[in-house]
Amino acid sequence: MQQAFVREQRFTNDAAHELRTPLTAIKTHLQVASRQHGEASRFALAQAEKGVSRLQGTLEQLLMLARLENGLDDSWQANCLARSAALEALLMLGEDAQATFSITWPSETFYLPVPHELVVMALRNLLENARRFSPDPGSVHVSFSQSGSGLTIEIKDQGPGVDDRDLPKLAERFWRHGTGHGSGLGLAIVSAIAERFSGRLSFAHNAPQGLVAQLWFPIVEETRQWSDRPDVTWGVPIAPHQ
Repeated sequence: MQQAFVREQRFTNDAAHELRTPLTAIKTHLQVASRQHGEASRFALAQAEKGVSRLQGTLEQLLMLARLENGLDDSWQANCLARSAALEALLMLGEDAQATFSITWPSETFYLPVPHELVVMALRNLLENARRFSPDPGSVHVSFSQSGSGLTIEIKDQGPGVDDRDLPKLAERFWRHGTGHGSGLGLAIVSAIAERFSGRLSFAHNAPQGLVAQLWFPIVEETRQWSDRPDVTWGVPIAPHQ
């Protein structure tokens, strides 16, 4: 009961901390729109709409963190195919973003003891973060390798990176690098997913510049061999659970 109370209090504090500013901004834009006419009014309404979208995204991320900390959704299946989850995460980013990545696919089939939806979310957050700071085509390398009894998914970008003192802060809630946009919850969600399923998330510097993110999960099964090529031709429809 004490743990449940602490989790509830943490969620309330997080919501109050993160939602107050966007709500105030939305209110201000709506007040401006009500007092202006023409282009000025339309601009204020457009800014308010963007604020609502950002607010919705933040709420969804906060609710996901709460669900991870309080138990799993019964609709989530127990295991997933690592390659399938990675493909779906990449497809969710869109064709323009996909050109950012060069990928070394595994030659074996790896099953992870993690719900498919959560692996997709974790990889999408990591890939989007790398793409945002290293947008050039082929500048982010993704690889899969067996490490002991688990699978390591490594994402190397060539962005500006972070200082040594900021490296441990990357997965903290609401921490943002510089004046970057976003809620500061994406990497915290990845860390929470890893922790929930006996995995781990770590970061290191990439030489000569950039960041290396490593997401490790234990393996359930990795005995079957892939019959198709270990690469991807973008633009060809791929079933999410192929």
